[in-house]
Amino acid sequence: MMKKLFLLTTIILFGLQFIKAQPTGYYNGTEGLDGEELKSALHNIIKSHTEFSYTDIWSILKFSDEDPDNSDNLILIYTGRSQNKAYRDRGGNYDYEANGYTYDDSYNREHVWAKSHGNFGTDIGVGTDAHSLKPIDRTVNSSRSYKDFDNGGNQHNEATECYYDEDSWEPRDAAKGDVARIIFYMATRYEGDNGEIDLEVVDLVNTFPNPEHGKLSTLIEWNNQDPPDDFERNRNNVIYTWQKNRNPFIDNPEFANLIWGTSTASDILISNINISPEKPTPADNIIVSAEISSTSGTITASLGWATTYGQVSSTTSMSESSGTFSLEIPAQSAGTNIYYKINASNGTDTISSVIYMFSIDEPFTGTLTSVYVLQGQSNSSPYEDQVISTSGIVTGVFGTNFYLQDGYGAWNGIYVYNSEHSPSVGDSIIITGELSEYYDLTEISNISFYKVVSSGNPLPEPVLISTNVVATGNADAEQYEGVLVKVQNASCTTELGNYGLWGVDDGSGECLIHNPTTFSYEPTMGNAYNITGIATYNYSENKIDIRDDDDIVEAEDIFAPTVTQITVTDGNTIKIDFNEELNTVIAVNISNYTFNHNITTTNSEMVGFTNSSVKLSVSGMTVGDHSLIINGVEDLNGNTMDSVIVDFNSPYTNINELNPDLIKIFPNPINNDVIYINSKEIIRKIEITNISGQMIYNKQYCNKKDIVIHLNNITKGLYFTKIYMQNNKSFISKLMIN
Repeated sequence: MMKKLFLLTTIILFGLQFIKAQPTGYYNGTEGLDGEELKSALHNIIKSHTEFSYTDIWSILKFSDEDPDNSDNLILIYTGRSQNKAYRDRGGNYDYEANGYTYDDSYNREHVWAKSHGNFGTDIGVGTDAHSLKPIDRTVNSSRSYKDFDNGGNQHNEATECYYDEDSWEPRDAAKGDVARIIFYMATRYEGDNGEIDLEVVDLVNTFPNPEHGKLSTLIEWNNQDPPDDFERNRNNVIYTWQKNRNPFIDNPEFANLIWGTSTASDILISNINISPEKPTPADNIIVSAEISSTSGTITASLGWATTYGQVSSTTSMSESSGTFSLEIPAQSAGTNIYYKINASNGTDTISSVIYMFSIDEPFTGTLTSVYVLQGQSNSSPYEDQVISTSGIVTGVFGTNFYLQDGYGAWNGIYVYNSEHSPSVGDSIIITGELSEYYDLTEISNISFYKVVSSGNPLPEPVLISTNVVATGNADAEQYEGVLVKVQNASCTTELGNYGLWGVDDGSGECLIHNPTTFSYEPTMGNAYNITGIATYNYSENKIDIRDDDDIVEAEDIFAPTVTQITVTDGNTIKIDFNEELNTVIAVNISNYTFNHNITTTNSEMVGFTNSSVKLSVSGMTVGDHSLIINGVEDLNGNTMDSVIVDFNSPYTNINELNPDLIKIFPNPINNDVIYINSKEIIRKIEITNISGQMIYNKQYCNKKDIVIHLNNITKGLYFTKIYMQNNKSFISKLMIN
């Protein structure tokens, strides 16, 4: 059964009505700062953003750079061309003409901060930061290459408003400020902490391959000449909904002049900007307040507010009490966006805050049904194909797909598909949508109402389960679909493979673990892990979706080794496979292995590359069922096995090597279906078995010494030939068939 993957490459109808500007107080803490202090304060605000893969960027760009006059198109950065979103670069083997466009005119992803300036490639984080990536004509991208930015040069033959020379690129006028503010963002976001690269903007060109970009003085000039427009502000808002961080230089271009230019911080401070209530409803008047101070003069303040971004210039005086200035905005209708800024003067200087925004919450008036009731404790929901409303805590986010849980334990989780929102883990939300069974996965889609009630809530406690609960085909898996779960001391049994999948087993059965697209955890075979994630099902497989690297913790090994398999190779040799690496000195001590039926261990040795398998040489083996007692074998952490009894079956007896002067079997190995046996004594019976003990030939003879055996269509491999003689002696010989 096919289920949806958690990839952003799914078509997403991301309506602009959901785009939000910077929230109130986003830049609190930057007041009165300039230079490196301001840069550091901004860095601390915008770092630790939500990261996406390079593939995911295709989806984000479709909305961040959408043509406002044609929602099917986006705008290419240097040509300014409006281009169909589907006409992207899909590699050299794609049939472009059959799909209505050419390879040369396809668009791809431009790293405005050229990725070779620091050699960070397309690694998740710096190389996939959507603020630095723009859609661009493929051939123009090749022309810009890794050049720095500066004025002048030759006119480009396709991007005719752009100019270039050997080491610099000049964008068209309408994109110059956009480029400058992207470079400023990257130099502020990536400061070398937590193992990240340190990017710096410099007043130079030809800075490749250093983690530097220029030319600073030109970029400052472009920032001032080409201020942010509606398109750039909308782009910032869209990326904020995905990455949860903003480009400060779009919200306030003056930040660049304060850090790298000639501007200095004013002695007027507008700080601690707040609104009350924090989430206003249509019944609420809203009080906007801020602390304002100055080292000189008498402070006066005013508030400019409007329901559109461009109309906040009209102002109303704010009242003051002990240095806090405030103004009440009358109640507004549901769904209204309020944009505002605070202006302050000390009689000599006047400054303004950035323009903030808040929305008037649309109240929920429907009936909520719990997830537990929606799930119905069965494979199919009793609410299938109905429009329902529910609430809960977001436990995992995969683009605009996420999981919602409103209680602890089974049947309390549900999958929300293509929601047109990208919430944060810990958001408490209310949604209305259509409930359906998509290949037996209960999901909510076609969201018509979405409201964040609060953020930063604690998540439901993960349910501790065994790995076999989510193993493929397990009947218990259904109740935990969409539920936050945890498995403990599960050893890695399958290394990382295709699609980010790997396997673990806590001794109850193997369970698949799925890495997200944003990072790849590579487990170590045999290591034990405690894993938290969301039990799910897609591509015909039950699995646990992990959300980030915090979901995986190497477990302290407190369990003794276990036997995973015993293989009787022949009548003289037994191979024992354990689930983990062993203390080899103890593992080869033959006193740790005791057989019944008078079987004696004569020798032992480690085999394989992982030190988790022991080969025992034995005598006295007979055909039939046997038992082996293993006692004292240790793993590398000193966990010791204590009197473990393992039953096994042997299809062989001890091999008595053939005396070539008595019996000859030829050819060996054989390359056809014919075996010749010559004996000086009478042969009574011949049996041939494969390595699994399965009989493939069994025949009795009368007074025969020379025998020809025809084996038709026998599979290549190792076999055993047992010859019974007239005098009651028997011999076993290995036979290789090529």
